Amino acid sequence: MPSDANPSSPLAGRPVFAGLTARVIESPGLLVAIETPRPEALLDQFRQAALREGQAIYHFVPGVGIGSLREPGVHVPGTGSGFDALRHIHASGHFGIYLFHPVSTLGLVPGSAALMRLREMLADGCPDAAPKRIVLMDRYIGLDSALERVATRIFDQPGRSPLRLRNGRWVE
Repeated sequence: MPSDANPSSPLAGRPVFAGLTARVIESPGLLVAIETPRPEALLDQFRQAALREGQAIYHFVPGVGIGSLREPGVHVPGTGSGFDALRHIHASGHFGIYLFHPVSTLGLVPGSAALMRLREMLADGCPDAAPKRIVLMDRYIGLDSALERVATRIFDQPGRSPLRLRNGRWVE
């Protein structure tokens, strides 16, 4: 049992990746790629943020659609494919963080309708009034050069101390 899973542990209740939700929200663009060796733990952390902080965070499940992490079992009808999910996100006028894990569920293969829709969304941008974040989360995320240029990359490296600013220098 990991030390953070034990309720009496000093790490109990602490997030697996401190500040993750804020980093996603504050990212400059629509597309965020999180590479992590523990995607399920981060998905659970997003679920906790949705419940505790009331954040609008959704997870895509192929064949089922976009589902709310705040309200389990509530899914958006007609969003069962990656293309349809992206179409819904693009048309939505509301803020939201949309998680795609594993990335293969989205179907971003060369020439796919989902990839073309995502590129269209990136070209259109998103209004400041309703910023959205499409979060690709997996152990490794390979993006084509067009997506790589606009994606914000976040690397989860468990066991490494986060960098802190001390006396004007970044230290571990």
